[in-house]
Amino acid sequence: MPELPDLQVFSRNLTKTFVGKTLKEISVHNSKKLNVPVPKLKEGVENQKLTSINRIGKELYFEFKNENVLSLHLMLRGKLYQFEGENSQKYTIIELLFTDNSGLAMTDFQGQATPTFNPDLRKTPDALSDELNYAYLKEQLGKSKAVIKNLLLDQHTIRGIGNAYADEILWDAGISPFPFQIKYLRIKLKRCSNL
Repeated sequence: MPELPDLQVFSRNLTKTFVGKTLKEISVHNSKKLNVPVPKLKEGVENQKLTSINRIGKELYFEFKNENVLSLHLMLRGKLYQFEGENSQKYTIIELLFTDNSGLAMTDFQGQATPTFNPDLRKTPDALSDELNYAYLKEQLGKSKAVIKNLLLDQHTIRGIGNAYADEILWDAGISPFPFQIKYLRIKLKRCSNL
């Protein structure tokens, strides 16, 4: 599964390759996860200039000149492939073909990778944002009795942290991801704030 640093790199590299190009055609090979009918998606993004590609949480947001957004979530096994002219990848979920004949395909042999047209804006802070600070974390810990690892993985609490990084965060903090509840982290945070 791509983690936050991977998606940051994907965003940067895809920006260099595709931003500024006009989308000629979008093809949906597997629409079971798409949140709108395919014709609505096509109407919203085809013949539009791609203005930015950003990572938000665990998703890549492709924003077009008309302010429509296509979000791609790779889930556990999704992959992205660049192609020229014709996409030859198996298990393609969605493909974008630009007017210069360059293209991008999202694949997933499990069919779980998810495209979303104009995803809902969430107020949940991203893992790398300034809003994720001591005060916010303390507030979230005070409201929950969940196991700490589950809280870190909850995309409604912090966007962008995956399994591997949750383990790394807890390792660095000296907290086991298994038996400890949030109350133990509250005690540790209180001790830190008294230093």
